[in-house]
Amino acid sequence: MSFLYFLEGLRTPVLNGFFSAITALGGESVFIVLAIIVYWCVSKRDGHYLIAAGVGGTVVNQFLKITCQVPRPWVRDPDFTIVESAREGATGYSFPSGHSQNTAVSFGGIARFTKKTWLRWVCIVIVALVALSRMYLGVHTPADVGVGLAIGLALVFGLYPLFQRSEEKPRITLIVFGVVSALALGAALFVEFYAWPADIDSDNLAEALENSYTMLGCAPGVLVGCPLERKYIKFDTKAPAGPRC
Repeated sequence: MSFLYFLEGLRTPVLNGFFSAITALGGESVFIVLAIIVYWCVSKRDGHYLIAAGVGGTVVNQFLKITCQVPRPWVRDPDFTIVESAREGATGYSFPSGHSQNTAVSFGGIARFTKKTWLRWVCIVIVALVALSRMYLGVHTPADVGVGLAIGLALVFGLYPLFQRSEEKPRITLIVFGVVSALALGAALFVEFYAWPADIDSDNLAEALENSYTMLGCAPGVLVGCPLERKYIKFDTKAPAGPRC
């Protein structure tokens, strides 16, 4: 908490606005848009790569949140204040940071596969700034952010070599999404049927359930959609981009 108090002392209206805007880059909507753009306009392989890392990471993140049940910083320390504009988006338990993890997956994934040095550095800076923003705004501790980044980057670097081989061996994509689907199913069943204590936060539990079933829909959807696209649609990302992008 000492580092959060240090950042609290640096707050100004200008910095509050800046970091509030930056932190939005770690939202789920930004990740979804980036993954779709990459899949539709850049590379189906790299799009699958981002989606697999994002969905798999969300399953792990939500599982840790609901099992560890770490309260937010202002709940742990009532004397600590947050930037109020960030409160609405700071739902669920605190550990690990979903925004930091989302950014590590989306922008970190782009940094991993892009050949453009300037874009790679832009993505790295965004990952660092979003992580800092979560602490500056007071909604996460350094431990929350650090573990969120670690999970996201582990998936980014762990899945990259697999998807690099997926064009020659399409079965790899199906295997990865099959594993992610199994994890999503296991997480959903666990959250749904585990005998949670009576004092568990009902809002956090409801959010965990919602996220579990959302991921359970996403991963099998890609698992089924991949072979159908290869067999019947076969669109080419190298074709003129106008109609698609």
